[in-house]
Amino acid sequence: MNLKNFHIVFIIVCLIVTIGFGLWAFQEYRHSRALEDLLLGITALLMLVALVFYGRWFWRKLKRMPSSTLLIAALGLSLYQLLPRTVEACSVCFKDPDSALVQGAQSGVLFLVIVIYGLLTGMLALGYTWYRRSQSLPS
Repeated sequence: MNLKNFHIVFIIVCLIVTIGFGLWAFQEYRHSRALEDLLLGITALLMLVALVFYGRWFWRKLKRMPSSTLLIAALGLSLYQLLPRTVEACSVCFKDPDSALVQGAQSGVLFLVIVIYGLLTGMLALGYTWYRRSQSLPS
């Protein structure tokens, strides 16, 4: 599978996961009426729209689509639909929100988000620094 095929499959998988996440967030909002669940659902909806536009742009950019890519995407979609619904959420999601287990999981997620966004910000700053240095080089 070449890089273009993988890119199409990756876009399709991202669309599927975004749809699932958005549905989950809106369902959680319906039960809890928490503002963060609504914001997560709206963010997922916005990301879904952005992915659809990006996917259409990339699809048009390719001259013709190999059938193997579509076959792999259809296989991925069917495997996702065959998963039992019990594996979609862990038992922590259905327990007491004030328990130490849930608070530990939330702290772990917060730590990972901080690390990942810190690394991404550092990479962006490094790229910007390289760009500024390349502009000052004589041509």
